[in-house]
Amino acid sequence: MFNWETELDNPQRRSIFMQSARYRNGILDYVDLPLREPPTGLMLLAAVLESKGYSVEIVDATLLENVDDFLENNLQKFRVIGFTGLTNTFPFIEKIIQRTNQINPEIYIILGGPHASFQYEEILQSLPEVDLICIGEAENTFPWVVERLLHRPAIDFLYDAQSESLEHTFKSRNQINAILTATDDILAGVAYRNAQSEIIYTGFPLTPELITLPLPARHLISRIYSVADILVNRGCPNRCSFCSRTRLFPKMRLRSLESVLEELDYVLSCGNYRFINFYDNINIKTAYFERFLKELIARPHMLPWGAELRSDVISLEQADLLKQANCQVVATGIESASDIVLKTNFKFQNLKAVRNGIENLKSAEIAVQAYFVIGLPGDTPQEFAKTLSFLESLPLQPGVDKVNFFVATPYPGCDLRMNPEKYHISLLDKPYTTYNCREIQLTTDNLGVSDIKKMIKQAKQLKKKLGLN
Repeated sequence: MFNWETELDNPQRRSIFMQSARYRNGILDYVDLPLREPPTGLMLLAAVLESKGYSVEIVDATLLENVDDFLENNLQKFRVIGFTGLTNTFPFIEKIIQRTNQINPEIYIILGGPHASFQYEEILQSLPEVDLICIGEAENTFPWVVERLLHRPAIDFLYDAQSESLEHTFKSRNQINAILTATDDILAGVAYRNAQSEIIYTGFPLTPELITLPLPARHLISRIYSVADILVNRGCPNRCSFCSRTRLFPKMRLRSLESVLEELDYVLSCGNYRFINFYDNINIKTAYFERFLKELIARPHMLPWGAELRSDVISLEQADLLKQANCQVVATGIESASDIVLKTNFKFQNLKAVRNGIENLKSAEIAVQAYFVIGLPGDTPQEFAKTLSFLESLPLQPGVDKVNFFVATPYPGCDLRMNPEKYHISLLDKPYTTYNCREIQLTTDNLGVSDIKKMIKQAKQLKKKLGLN
């Protein structure tokens, strides 16, 4: 789920939402804003479960007019409910979990996603309502867990005139421990409590091969979404200190181009989508990237789209292909223009190549969204001045291009959080709701809170001066 406080932090967007939002049966039915669909991972899990015969629903809590009303009216029909979310939405998820257990204590509650994967001990110790956590990529483990708990789809019990047997699949005290203890072939990738309330962690899961996964179950989500997300790869060959992706997805894999295109053609056949995001770093492999672009060019009704990619390897020819393929915007993480900061945080890129790539994109009239990070280890006011100077020298257009300055945030799973002494940083004790990349969460040997505040102010002033807000 999204955090609406983040999604609607722009006063204009908040005003549009409040004036245009319409609900039907307690679920958002119309809003005059582009909405991104739920995470692809959820739709993939739903597709895997459907392939095994289970009936699945995907609920986006941000579309609910009243979450408590939805829980009261719907929980009795579920046997298992899974939650996922980001670090800054987790406090809200905690409240939903507690209310879920109050309404239907017989329902299994399972967590997954990046925050739960890295904070499983903390969660299992503080939230007794949570029965089990799926760690990392769950396309293998979550269906495995569901089959152990429920035995088979409910419809199979009904077909066999054994509806009373469903009662044996409802949760009771220590049932998960009993089921998993009796299992000889327990999979890696789960965490739960045993009968003595000790936390059992079975290790990091095996990496699923993307080619074996079905297409995401988009038929299960609302048609209110106008922005589709299509997965191109998982993982990353880099090891940036501030990113948890390499621990969540330890193996970098490209999805087969045929599978990507099959999903793309399905999205293009839907009437509700107006824009597509391709994820993530789609130009990791040059040959794949160029073939991908040529396939998009061959589609006469290709929707406008955007992607995150490395700008330091974009050639003039590739920029032209991007334009022909109807690419509207490219997001690229520059992070800093200080070699010291980049090396300290394992962000390996050549700044001259970054500038050249952005110049190529702008020559093709493609909008650029550039990301920078404030307050990383190794940064100083003097080094940050290099970043500001670098930004000012880029050929970015007011009203077209955008720049985001994010405050360094030690998300669970990233190296900054796991090894703060390695970077000589101190983590501030702040609630998860403040993990929004705007709040100061750490200090370094060179930067105190007041120094970082000054840098944030300088960044805002330069963005305003350049018209890149």
